[in-house]
Amino acid sequence: MANDLQDDLLTSAPVTPLAAALAGQARTTAEREAAVAAPEKTRSTAHAAPRCPPPLSEALLAAYRASDFQVSAAPRLHLRIGARSPAAAALLAEYQADRAILLTAWNPFSEPREFAENEQRQRALHACLLDVGLTMLPALGVDPSGEWPAEESVFAFGASAACTDRLLERFEQNAAVVVEADGSVHLQLHPRLRLTDASSLLDRRSIETLNRYA
Repeated sequence: MANDLQDDLLTSAPVTPLAAALAGQARTTAEREAAVAAPEKTRSTAHAAPRCPPPLSEALLAAYRASDFQVSAAPRLHLRIGARSPAAAALLAEYQADRAILLTAWNPFSEPREFAENEQRQRALHACLLDVGLTMLPALGVDPSGEWPAEESVFAFGASAACTDRLLERFEQNAAVVVEADGSVHLQLHPRLRLTDASSLLDRRSIETLNRYA
């Protein structure tokens, strides 16, 4: 059943076609970042301050390293942290993007939530990315061991590093998977998890180990 669900999600049509992708690139980076931040202005005072992520455990880091990040494309892309994907590089070239991110809104800061809440959060992420003007493909984060369910995700073309930071803060995610133009795959951690001083939430050695993993 789980595999059937994954196939259904990953065989969905792209959220927007290539023509829309090219049109969306007319928006400037500043406009995209403003569009991500804009909904924050409507929050009540009680919800104005974003939550801080908890420290990342070694077990969670290992889960990121082991995950099979899948993108609905022809053929289907399988991305691993620290690996290089020529197929992903070709896909970015097709969409004329120099960068793409794979992101979910499920299970904020890896705190399990009910399916209905996760779906609501994912719809909000989808709407936000459409507002930003980014083109998306359906994606999944899959645990090869099957210990945790696949997380519905999106693969968004052209999201800048600053825009990604805002998305991580708004949707309370520890990290986004980043694919560069050359097909290299790495994580962009939540801004609070990139601190490296004495009070850092994640030490430099863990970051380097994670980003070099292949």
